[in-house]
Amino acid sequence: MTRILKIDSGSDRSAIIEEAARALAAGGLCVFPTETVYGLAVNRDVPEAVARLDRVKRRAAGKPYTLMLADPDDVQGCVSKVPLIARRVIRRFWPGPLTVVFGDEGEEGLGVRVPASQTAREIVRAAEAPALVTSANVSDEPPATTARQAEENLDGLVDVIVDEGEAPLKEPSTVVRFQRGRWKVLREGIISEDMIAKQAHATLLFVCTGNSCRSALAEVFCGKLMAQRLGCGAGELEALGYRVLSAGTNAKPGGTAGEHARVVARETGCDLSAHTTRPLTRRLVDDADMIYAMTREHLQVIEEMGGGGKAALLADEAIPDPVGGDVASFRECAVEIMYHLTELMDELL
Repeated sequence: MTRILKIDSGSDRSAIIEEAARALAAGGLCVFPTETVYGLAVNRDVPEAVARLDRVKRRAAGKPYTLMLADPDDVQGCVSKVPLIARRVIRRFWPGPLTVVFGDEGEEGLGVRVPASQTAREIVRAAEAPALVTSANVSDEPPATTARQAEENLDGLVDVIVDEGEAPLKEPSTVVRFQRGRWKVLREGIISEDMIAKQAHATLLFVCTGNSCRSALAEVFCGKLMAQRLGCGAGELEALGYRVLSAGTNAKPGGTAGEHARVVARETGCDLSAHTTRPLTRRLVDDADMIYAMTREHLQVIEEMGGGGKAALLADEAIPDPVGGDVASFRECAVEIMYHLTELMDELL
């Protein structure tokens, strides 16, 4: 028999949240409201519950459900990586009516959502279990936007229905997939494709001292590697949402790249002939999504400008300054920068 738990002015909200969370954690089928439609959730770690959900939904086994999280920060422990271009989208729209599908080549991907509904988040948080969620209806039927509709569809088939009135938005979430460094809206909801496009961009910033060699080389090498991964030209990166910059903690504006830096750039198929040096500013730090420093001294300057939460060393140890050395010294520096950037691509895209 399905137990109906109604949240209203006369109910014990905390007790209802706890009862629903216990049912979910124990492997029961639990229906609760989100801001979009009512959701039907099970504990992913209980295979019998997932199989039961398949039967209730009348869908083929193995078809993926959405993983619902209580807090945006929880995503780090659920997916192998959050692509750089997805991070602004998540910050802007989570919690909210957006499902993000993370998946690499050859994978269907994992859909993840952090709902705006406080009730949904509280139940998931209290359950302390990975909650697989789908709409509270039988497949190919309209999703339930009220507890009454969910009860009509699922009475006797689920354990608990939490009733908090009508879902405010009354339509499913937008679904966007991030895969191989690109994004695609799979289902458009109240968050439009244009709204996603305004957020789906990222700025990478490389920092050294004078911005005439190390960070300048990192900028053009990174652009080349990203373009290769994305199957586009370096000049097309910004159109795809990627911006790569460099700056120096002690750089003077308008200078040129060093002669040896230009030589080793050409040897790798890159061009620094038009590079102009740029001093590091707080605005650059604020605008960047990720910042990579050549040394701990550079990292300290970035942190003093407020960028500590998004800054890191490009290498575990400092990348030595080749200024004053011969071309061979610059080649060694370029090889080290390219190596660490190649390692970084899997994290960024």
